Amino acid sequence: MDTIVALASPGGNSPRAILKLSGGQALQIVLELFVPERPSEGQKPIADSQFKYSCLKGKILVEEDTCAPCLLYVMRAPHSYTREDVVEVHTVGSPPLLEMLLEGLLSRARKSGRALRLAEPGEFTRRAFLNGRIDLSQAEAVLRIIRSRTDAELRLAARCASGGGDEISRTLKETQGRLAELLCLLELSLDFSDQDIEPLPQETLKSRLETFHKELSCYKKEDGTIKQGGIRTVFYGPPNAGKSSLFNALLGRPRTITSPHPGTTRDTVEAALTLRGFSFCLVDTAGVSHWPSALGRQPNPETRRPKAEGRGLSGDVEALSVVKSQEAVETSDLALLVLDASLPKTETIDLLKYLHPERIHPTILVINKSDLFRNAPPLEPLNLKLLNPGVCLPVVYTSALTGEGLERLGHEMIRQVLNGAVDSTPSPFNSRQRLLLEETLEALGRALGCVRQSAPQELAALELREALDKLGEVCGTITSDDILGRIFSQFCIGK
Repeated sequence: MDTIVALASPGGNSPRAILKLSGGQALQIVLELFVPERPSEGQKPIADSQFKYSCLKGKILVEEDTCAPCLLYVMRAPHSYTREDVVEVHTVGSPPLLEMLLEGLLSRARKSGRALRLAEPGEFTRRAFLNGRIDLSQAEAVLRIIRSRTDAELRLAARCASGGGDEISRTLKETQGRLAELLCLLELSLDFSDQDIEPLPQETLKSRLETFHKELSCYKKEDGTIKQGGIRTVFYGPPNAGKSSLFNALLGRPRTITSPHPGTTRDTVEAALTLRGFSFCLVDTAGVSHWPSALGRQPNPETRRPKAEGRGLSGDVEALSVVKSQEAVETSDLALLVLDASLPKTETIDLLKYLHPERIHPTILVINKSDLFRNAPPLEPLNLKLLNPGVCLPVVYTSALTGEGLERLGHEMIRQVLNGAVDSTPSPFNSRQRLLLEETLEALGRALGCVRQSAPQELAALELREALDKLGEVCGTITSDDILGRIFSQFCIGK
């Protein structure tokens, strides 16, 4: 395997930068340019040293007559991160100097016939995975460390990367092993049905599948989706209430298109926001004039199709936008019902009367455009109990135009988290793992359906095989070059 090299520290000027090499010839290549501070620490003693880890002070040859001070950290195989010889050159963080040093290493290696090349994105971590230093979940946790936005996300990612998240990984692998045993028994009884081997009893198969489905379902939220990182906060309400403007104002940047005309937003738009160390996933939705009487049921676009109101948009598109808006609310952790301060009270009551605590997630009522009706806002917080005795929502008056109330809205969002109404625990799974876990549960559900309907056991075996393959990809025991390529291509160079 080739020896690889890359800059392992951020670009730009800095007091110190790190150039990292990994591979069987890493030490020999660096020693050709390294001049130790003490003559006794020459190339041969360093190369023959039996120490697992060494640190040497000296100079590194940048050009023929130019040297730079450096510290050389040597980690011998198999005790390094990649389980190969790893050498780190710590020197002055000057971009021109680092570029010359990198070119010097590559040039010297070519002249001496050594195989040295620039590392690809994530190649150091990929080698750590391929050489058995870490499993796939730990490798992906390295990427989560790089991308973490809050202290909680960073702690969880660091724990997973160091193997501290092994309780989940171990549980999934145990479940995978027992699933494989069940599949073997099932296929054995099917393959040798004409022999003396008795078929697997239907009740036994049903009971074990139900157990597996229950074990994996513990990672699901109440709405049936796998918990994900960030508090999913959905803006919803009637058209032209200023949801998109409020969405942009909270972010502090124009993330979604806004217009004075109603109906501008037709799809959901997401963006990340961090408030006081908590990560929120803000979701802007299309305006909906009329919600179904039982918010939480799947709407029927054929029976509840909004009018196009002369905008030239098809009823199908508008109906789909209503469906997506409702789905976003139903899968939210926190909902922001945004109303226009100029909205007539009758329309406000029509919207509020469908708010039942058992049907939606924690909700904050946001009265937007308050700058237009500063003297006589149409709603007061105490009046909400008169509108619907079962609903008592926190109310925040805001103006996306002037910024009034935005700070208070942020405080109220944090209060919902701190009082326990919203779960702020980061997910132990990334988006790839969540999707695979959902597909595993779906395959198990189909297998269970086959058994309950007394369908041929061959059908249940096919679905069980699908579930086992998907769970194997979550655990990292079943991988392909395509999967590994997609995962490690997201890393930066030098990781």
